[in-house]
Amino acid sequence: MTELNVTSLVDVMTTLLIIFILVAPMLKQGLPVDLPKTTEAEPIDQTKAAVVTIQKDGKLFLDGNRFTAEALTTVFEMRVMQNPDLNVLVEADGATAYSTVVEVFNNLRKAGVAKLGLVTEEEKKGTGR
Repeated sequence: MTELNVTSLVDVMTTLLIIFILVAPMLKQGLPVDLPKTTEAEPIDQTKAAVVTIQKDGKLFLDGNRFTAEALTTVFEMRVMQNPDLNVLVEADGATAYSTVVEVFNNLRKAGVAKLGLVTEEEKKGTGR
């Protein structure tokens, strides 16, 4: 028989493709941040905004990369020049000092960012009787 049987190859490739499609969204690597919880939050699309993460020890991250406050301000000055309508979301750990969050907001405002938001986690509502 001189024909190649590709049925098993197609089956294996289809199975691998399905596995990658299912697993890929779970591989989003985030930074460990315990977000404050609220019941009055609006859902947002974080893919259309720059996300600044503040860990409880005050470390600043943008897109998973660590920055100093001055470097972060410089990065956003350049980004605002390219896109004046830039949306920035701030993810701050619930244990972060309020003064650190305010400092980050001030630096972003100095950089020219006009649209700022805070990221929170939805609080699960209990079943009342």
